[in-house]
Parts: sequence; C-alpha cells; structure tokens
Amino acid sequence: MAPFTHDFRKAQQRMPAIPVHIHHVNFTWQVTDDQDDYFYEFQTLRSFDKDIMDDPFVNVPLFGSVPHKTSVVQVGFPCRGEEDGVAAFEVTILVMDKGGNIVLRTPHNAIFFKTCQKALCLPRCLNGGLCMSSGACICPPGYFGVSCEKANCSTTCLNGGTCFHPGKCLCSTGFEGVRCEIRYRSGLSFLHRQTNPRLKSQTTSEKEAKEAADTIRPPESNYVV
Repeated sequence: MAPFTHDFRKAQQRMPAIPVHIHHVNFTWQVTDDQDDYFYEFQTLRSFDKDIMDDPFVNVPLFGSVPHKTSVVQVGFPCRGEEDGVAAFEVTILVMDKGGNIVLRTPHNAIFFKTCQKALCLPRCLNGGLCMSSGACICPPGYFGVSCEKANCSTTCLNGGTCFHPGKCLCSTGFEGVRCEIRYRSGLSFLHRQTNPRLKSQTTSEKEAKEAADTIRPPESNYVV
C-alpha cells in the first residue's frame, strides 16, 4: 500500500477499474500492540455516478476502534444494474491513536472506479441485493426473497403490525411504538392500565382539602394598620 500512498496520481494510472464480477473487497486489519488503542473513521463513502452505482458501503460502523484480533472489513460496490458503465467513487478512512493524532489515512482526492453492467434480474433486487449474471439476487443479511423484498425479522410486531426491516415494525392504524404495542386515540398515546382502587380511595376530596387548608391558616392579627 505504501507506493500508492506516496504517489497516488501515478498509482491511479496503473490501477484498473474493479471488474463487473467483483461486488466487494475485503481488507484484513488488527492492532498488533496490545498496549495501544487505535480508532478509525470512514469520512467519505460516495459515488460520483449514482445513475450507475449507489454509494459504497461497509460492514462495520463508520466510527469505532480497530480490533486487536484479526478481522475483516468489507467494502461493497452496489451497482444499480440499470445501465452499463464505469462509476467513479471515493472512500476516505482515517486511523487515529488514542490522543486523536492521525497515523494513517487514504490519500486526498483518492478516486476509484467500478465497472457495472445492466442487470438481468427482473424484478430489480431490493434492499441492497446484488444481481448476479445468472439473473438471481444475492440478498444482504436480514433479507430474503426472489428480489430480497422480505425482511427476516426477529421482532414480533403486535396488533396487526408488519415487520418491513429487521427490528422495525410498520404499525396498523391506531397503534405505535417499537412493536406497535401502544394504542393511541385522538392524537394522544395511552397504555391500557387497570385503575388501582387503593389509589382511588386515597385521593383527597375537595372538601377535605379545604378543611386541611383551614387548619394551617395563621390566626387573624389583632393589630390595626
């Protein structure tokens, strides 16, 4: 990687576009010194030709700590499959020490290229699915179906709600909440709760409140002002 970072303009001339059949690239990384902590941040994941390819994506959070055990970072290139062409894209990542000092970064203005072709999948793959040359969709984790249109939900949606994304419910009319467990009426949400008769019996009446106020009222003064 060092020759590319030192003279990226020349490196770009030697760097071919990522071929059609490659949909993602894996990078292996780890911190070799157990005493040190390093942090990373993906600052840019951007496609310059969104009619050909959507923004690149990664399989890790955009900000986090570099692991001390060997792990794989995957960068995906989601071709839209609507036309043939070459898409330019940018991926910028910083690696910092625990003091916030940058120890590694991708070069400024580092532009990469991905070759895409018109997809053969009908209907089009949804939810980030990739259309293979065989005409079948390869679905990302959490989705399945011919066009990746179904969410593999672990969340149980209540009161007629429908899971449309892993962990998310689309609630039917009259309900809301993470699992559609809250019923609302007249614009105000409320939960069904049983009235506690003991609390009701302890409620102070208006007469009792007036009598209590009279007992703590200070005596009238005999002084004339």
